[in-house]
Amino acid sequence: MARALVPGPIGLDVRQMLSDPGTRCLGPSPRPGPIGLDAGIGTSLDASWTMLAGEVIPPARAVNVPAPLRPLATPEGGVRPLTSGEIAMARLLFKDAIDYSRVKVHNDEYLPFGLQPDDTAMTPNGEIYFNKKHFKEDFSSTDVYTKQWFIHEMVHVWQYQLGYPVRLRGAIRIGLGYDYELKAGAKLGDYNMESQGDLLADYFALKHLNAPQAMRQAQFAQQLALFEEVLNAFLTNPSDTANLP
Repeated sequence: MARALVPGPIGLDVRQMLSDPGTRCLGPSPRPGPIGLDAGIGTSLDASWTMLAGEVIPPARAVNVPAPLRPLATPEGGVRPLTSGEIAMARLLFKDAIDYSRVKVHNDEYLPFGLQPDDTAMTPNGEIYFNKKHFKEDFSSTDVYTKQWFIHEMVHVWQYQLGYPVRLRGAIRIGLGYDYELKAGAKLGDYNMESQGDLLADYFALKHLNAPQAMRQAQFAQQLALFEEVLNAFLTNPSDTANLP
């Protein structure tokens, strides 16, 4: 059987069969594909229509199209955008208050010379920096504890995009405890930058993950109604800067 190499996507060579329609080739039996096309090359080419670069390829020119490549892992020191799963997760809290296309996740530390503790993420500029030990390709596919952590960092993204000086305030750690006191009459804007992170992440774990075990302050695991009272203005309009610290 005559064969020829033709240029394929992203530099791959695709083997094109230069034979009659009835020629057989190796491969699985044809399966119904989208819009009536067969998904892949069948045992017999006489019914195996396929597509290459948007063109429908008739049986006589059937092409072994390579399977889609898996996404490359983000290298150490590299950066990636948010995944669709991460965006969907964050939207449950922040709705459209965040421009998700601007958010980057770094497989790298923000501070040089190893000054950033390995178990600490930093989000000083609307982008999230994780040590390589804790970086994930998709935080929406992780356990509930890691999702809670990711939402805490997204709180700092939200603060930054609404104009809060996250980097400057983070450099001056005085009064930046993580603990929060959930109490009637309080509102989100009453809490400091880090307390907001834990409060919103704990609410997310309780409300959307059904995972009170992932909360940083488990003493409030039975207080969903109180969370929603304190967060009422934020949940109504997360774009309102009055919700900032």
